Amino acid sequence: MMLYKEIRLGCREYHAKTLGDARTRAYDEAYEDYMCNKDKDAWRHLETLDLAEAGKLLAFLKKWRAWRTGIPGVTDLHSALKNVAVELTPLMDKTILDLNLSEPPLVDGKLDRETDMGKIIAA
Repeated sequence: MMLYKEIRLGCREYHAKTLGDARTRAYDEAYEDYMCNKDKDAWRHLETLDLAEAGKLLAFLKKWRAWRTGIPGVTDLHSALKNVAVELTPLMDKTILDLNLSEPPLVDGKLDRETDMGKIIAA
């Protein structure tokens, strides 16, 4: 029960600090819009991903200013989406509360893809 209270307090603090920040509100709205409108079934079956679904993702990424062009080894959006999906599939059944984000993602200076954080960074 204490964790629930801490999460609620964190949410209240986040919204209190960002209430007047139009950029943060825009990020929240873009995230909510994308999560409500994406085709979850298509993401579970990668062979069904189409341009309409990719367009939703691109619109979301543009709003968050997160899309990078020129990713080494990736020549098109479809390949990029498949690569990300493959990396993140092991985390699909986890929630933010289940992820271990404190475990170091590096072992001997190399990315450890067995850690949750390593999988996220690799994606």
